[in-house]
Amino acid sequence: MAQSHPILLLQGPLGRFFEGLADAIDARGWVSHRIAFNMGDRCYAHGQYITVYRDKPEAWSNYLAAYIRKHQIACIVLYGDSRFYHQVARQVGTDMAVPVLCLEEGYLRPGYITAEWGGNNANSPLLQSGPLAGEQVHQASIQKAIEDNDVKIPPSMTVENTFRQRAFWGIIYYHMHFYFQKYVKYYRHHRPGAGFGEMVKWVWAGAMKYLVRWSDRIVQQKILHHGKNHQGRVFFCPLQVSVDAQIIHHSDFNSMEDYIEQLVSQFARCSKKTDLLVFKHHPMDRGFKNYKGIITRYARENNIGTRVLYAFDVDAGWFFDHADACITVNSTLGFEAIRRQIPTYVFSTAFYQSAAITPAVMTFEQFISEPKMAVSKRLVALVEQYIKSQALLTGDFYDQRDKTTTNILDKLEEKILR
Repeated sequence: MAQSHPILLLQGPLGRFFEGLADAIDARGWVSHRIAFNMGDRCYAHGQYITVYRDKPEAWSNYLAAYIRKHQIACIVLYGDSRFYHQVARQVGTDMAVPVLCLEEGYLRPGYITAEWGGNNANSPLLQSGPLAGEQVHQASIQKAIEDNDVKIPPSMTVENTFRQRAFWGIIYYHMHFYFQKYVKYYRHHRPGAGFGEMVKWVWAGAMKYLVRWSDRIVQQKILHHGKNHQGRVFFCPLQVSVDAQIIHHSDFNSMEDYIEQLVSQFARCSKKTDLLVFKHHPMDRGFKNYKGIITRYARENNIGTRVLYAFDVDAGWFFDHADACITVNSTLGFEAIRRQIPTYVFSTAFYQSAAITPAVMTFEQFISEPKMAVSKRLVALVEQYIKSQALLTGDFYDQRDKTTTNILDKLEEKILR
């Protein structure tokens, strides 16, 4: 294949994945370009053309447009569609008719990554057109979409625990960013306080994994005792990363703290005195946030101190095995709950919202009074097939990276050679 397909990589997941992706692009006979925004990016940058963007954020749009014209870029690939530089890139790509492949952690995990053209989550094409675009999904429409498109369902794969890799590469990334930030003084990071503090928090995240084991066991024992004695229902609430774009850009809440305060207050008003509300910390926020203090305070202020629990590192699957319902802003775990036939309430825009209970379908008070599924088990299976075929690829950014890279290149090739 002639070298006529320049592919531009922007920021990728923490670590070496985009390094390998650039090498694979070149090996396929295309031309890899990489624009780095800080020295952490540059540390992991491979490509035939590597550039560090050093100008002010407001100049990024014009710079990118000029770069695309100069190098005749065929596609842009990025991870995290709501980061500032990536929001601009998506708009520039739309304006210049350059497709933008947006990568993200898998909507379904483990064993999948998300790879969509134009955006993910609330920006996903799934919500723009097709059978999942409306407030409710209908079996006939999604069945027809699957049959008409002769969709291929990517298989899942077994993934090893990758926390150590993420932490190790994260420490290196933020070390490079902190010590060489003077070279990119205008850089705007997607997490507040990036630099030395971020590096320390990754170290603390590793320590927390072991420090919270005892308190997590106590939470599990309380839930088991609650169920064994048939004392009431368990409402599972998986928290999201504090800087998640789904919270910042695509929800009605100002922050996770705001969400926790409102949820505890509403739960206190409309739940039964035997119900439990169980919060689970997001594993990628372990070293960065600790909500125990505010959860305890809000619970006491609403006189439900003994009915609100908070766990750090208990596997979500364990909670699903013991939960009667799930409550979330728009976490991807909401769809996992739906797959397991657990009634799920979603407060804000999510790729699976048409298969969940939302404020447009039922008030929160009504849901707490009588949690129920929004769709049938058969329809959930069809929704899962459709999401896998349209938005997911087999893979992981830290395990079996070669397989993941190949699947991304195949998706790029479909677009380039169309």
